[in-house]
Amino acid sequence: MDDRPRDLIECFGKELGERALGLQPEASIKSLVTGRMFFVEVKKQGPAGNAEERAFKHHTVQFYKLIRELYEYEYHPYVTIWCESLAVLPRYTRKARHLFEPDQYFLWVNYELNPLRDYLRGRCEAWLED
Repeated sequence: MDDRPRDLIECFGKELGERALGLQPEASIKSLVTGRMFFVEVKKQGPAGNAEERAFKHHTVQFYKLIRELYEYEYHPYVTIWCESLAVLPRYTRKARHLFEPDQYFLWVNYELNPLRDYLRGRCEAWLED
């Protein structure tokens, strides 16, 4: 596991006279056996804000295409974890169900560790192991 990985810090490239654009998720998890990995983005907010809207940029057709070009995986190696109000208020959870692909997001309610562990373990088993 890598905290605040810089792998994608310039993933959108650089245009003449401009700085490169990219992102830096909270973590990445990499298999020491297969070398495959995935990134973990965590979003939290209170009852109001736009964190959920910012999370959707990691799950667009164009971002999927870019990540596939970079890593050539058969899966999209980017998951989003929603906490606090994002994980419990219906106005957010309904969006997650309809706008994220299955298994690409997790609603982390009350910061309970066992469900988070089970979710991440499931992604590791599905994506990182042979």
